[in-house]
Amino acid sequence: MSEKAPFRDVYYDSADGLRLYARDYQNTTSRLTPVLCLPGLTRSSKDFEATASLLAKERHVLAADFRGRGLSQYASDPATYTPQVELADTLALLQHLQIERVAVIGTSRGGLVAVLMAALHAEKIAGILLNDIGPVLEPEGLLRIRSYLGVEVNFKSWDEVVTALKASNSGFESLSAVEWLAFAQRLFRSVNGSPRLDYDPALLNNFASAEDISQGR
Repeated sequence: MSEKAPFRDVYYDSADGLRLYARDYQNTTSRLTPVLCLPGLTRSSKDFEATASLLAKERHVLAADFRGRGLSQYASDPATYTPQVELADTLALLQHLQIERVAVIGTSRGGLVAVLMAALHAEKIAGILLNDIGPVLEPEGLLRIRSYLGVEVNFKSWDEVVTALKASNSGFESLSAVEWLAFAQRLFRSVNGSPRLDYDPALLNNFASAEDISQGR
């Protein structure tokens, strides 16, 4: 595994008063455009450990936790779990750090937020790399996400998590035991020593119903 670059913890406030979090891989000597990493629907800044560590050798890199994920505060109103609100939170992060323009790596939900930023605040975007997202959201993919979103799985140990991940992620047999554990720890957090979801299950409350998805609404 590649060596992880150091980062500082950044906490900042959203417009509606939530305490939000991002990792800041500072590169104080770089004059290149900073990179902003935005994660998927239920994921967090931890997903970008390897990518950020590589890019931080030459650039200033940020990796954000959207509200209700990772170390960012959960929202009292699940209706605020939308790409539009998450864009506003992202702009608040850039303002907090006084960064005017970024290149964005957006995975899934993070890609949607990046596209919104380009449409509404083009002056802040130097470029976008989209991962696991495209111009069409297929119903099959949305239904798959809805099938697990907010479902609490009570694993008793990290070994159980790794076993479950191996069973549901074929094609990665070359990963070492250390890499599987690192993968597990990006998806879950430790609560009293046991792995638990690292996002607010109330994300489900603002996700389209299975009927609406099937009907294309």
